[in-house]
Amino acid sequence: MSHAAVPDVPVPDEDELSVAGTWLGPGKQVRAMHAWPDPPVPVAWVTSDPRPVPGLKWAGLSRAAARTGLQPILLAGLGGATTRPWDEEEFGEPENPAAIDTVDAETVLRECWEGASPDDEQFEGESPEWVADYLSKFEPYGAEFPGLAPASAEPEDEPRLERALGQLVPDARIGLVPAARPADVLARLGWLGATNQGFATPEVCAVLRSWEDRFGARLLEVGFAAVRLVVSRPPRTRAAALPIAAEHQAFASECARMGLTHISLIAGALVDSPFWDFWWD
Repeated sequence: MSHAAVPDVPVPDEDELSVAGTWLGPGKQVRAMHAWPDPPVPVAWVTSDPRPVPGLKWAGLSRAAARTGLQPILLAGLGGATTRPWDEEEFGEPENPAAIDTVDAETVLRECWEGASPDDEQFEGESPEWVADYLSKFEPYGAEFPGLAPASAEPEDEPRLERALGQLVPDARIGLVPAARPADVLARLGWLGATNQGFATPEVCAVLRSWEDRFGARLLEVGFAAVRLVVSRPPRTRAAALPIAAEHQAFASECARMGLTHISLIAGALVDSPFWDFWWD
């Protein structure tokens, strides 16, 4: 998929904004306040208040992004509010998306894989029950990362996706970020949400690019240390979901907005689901 034709545009500075026929109402710029020693730079435009049917607005803005150069996201945050990171502008130095080109998604996930063998030294002193539970997180895999799941051959079901975006997404603030593709938004924001887990933002974006290409998984929502993707080609069977779940388990601290850490449970949550959710400790 080529994104070279997307224009490089600035962050809008209007107090009230309409984009591609979608009225967003009043809003403001968000700046990267943690981009020391450089002065704060605008990284996004966000609505002042939650908007109704934001999923459908996101869909319309997403379709127009190839013309506008502005990728839409929905805002989430810490403690059920959007104050952090958005209103407190807790973003770091924006990354050049070219840095993502140098990162291999499979290498990132392989390095994050914590699969273990029963005789690993890390289990010394632990109870048999604790060891059994820990090892069960990686079943049916084990010490070795199983590699990337094959790309989905499922057709996109746009009416189903529209229903999910229209009916399952509550009112939310909407943001616009200049980026060539949804997966690059976190780099352009200078998002810091996975820093505690040792992730550089281009590494997170490389994985998102890979999922965008293989499964039509696009960035929908960004919070303080969590993201949600909307997926146009989700796995339809548990067998297809298992290797994807292994990638999710390696990628995030918890998955599916249910605190899931076991591959078998993650896989069950992925079958036919239009949303993928990730949280970092």
